[in-house]
Amino acid sequence: MLTLAQLATTRQQDNSMVPKAIKVQVATAVTRDGRINAGLCDTTGAIKAYIYGTNVATHFTEGRNVTIRNFKKGNSPKLIIINNTTKVVRATPVNPPPQHVQEAKELITPTAQPPTDIGEITEAREKLTIQGIIVQDSLASPDKKVRNITIQDTTGEMPVALWNTAALSPVKSGETVKLTHMVAKYNNFHKSIALNTTTHTTIQLTEQQNTSATLTIIGIEPNPDQGFQVTTMANDSIKEYTMEEDVAEITFNSKDLDVILDSLEQQDQYTVTIQGLKIISAAPTAN
Repeated sequence: MLTLAQLATTRQQDNSMVPKAIKVQVATAVTRDGRINAGLCDTTGAIKAYIYGTNVATHFTEGRNVTIRNFKKGNSPKLIIINNTTKVVRATPVNPPPQHVQEAKELITPTAQPPTDIGEITEAREKLTIQGIIVQDSLASPDKKVRNITIQDTTGEMPVALWNTAALSPVKSGETVKLTHMVAKYNNFHKSIALNTTTHTTIQLTEQQNTSATLTIIGIEPNPDQGFQVTTMANDSIKEYTMEEDVAEITFNSKDLDVILDSLEQQDQYTVTIQGLKIISAAPTAN
């Protein structure tokens, strides 16, 4: 019987199975990408296991103790591969210390970091969490393996590639989202740093926070859906927002487009309150 500490230093020849057994506790198990990913631990350490065999899958339940033999070592010291040829049986309690249980869980689902301002992401980094508004969205590629969006917060915006299952997320343009476990790296297409999802990424809707800004309105036209489409500029950056008719009437004393355009000739700078991609209030900026 090998401990996990001993297994980490055991050399595997070619693609052969490890003949000796390990006795471990299942700290966590999740289904991901068509397999079970399990965090395993004993009194000496922790590893993760990729389980492909349906015959053995039922053994991997959180808190269960099992003995495993005839498995393969993965491409890292903390990974083993289990399939239908692997022998897995229930075992007596392992009683690992809490730190190894937590380590095993972190191997499968790392703890998310607090959100980082997009404006601070200027070089390659890992394990990032970002929160912002989807200001641009594209359809997933025909093979549904990648979908490109742009996320904006109060400090800037950045392209984001949603890979594999993340590409199928139901989130859409105008929604505020939080994305965890992201990787930032140089993107040859964008010629800049861009964000990418990983196998650990989670995507969740968050409550939209109102923000204030001083904007120059450089264009306005009827919105096909409702109200107006407003084109603005701030710090040489052009952005588009929607504005409902009642907000326009309060702001410009009219819903008529010609009257609004005449008003903008006299005053084009406004202090606005923004919710997502919508201007919910606006007032002329004092000179």
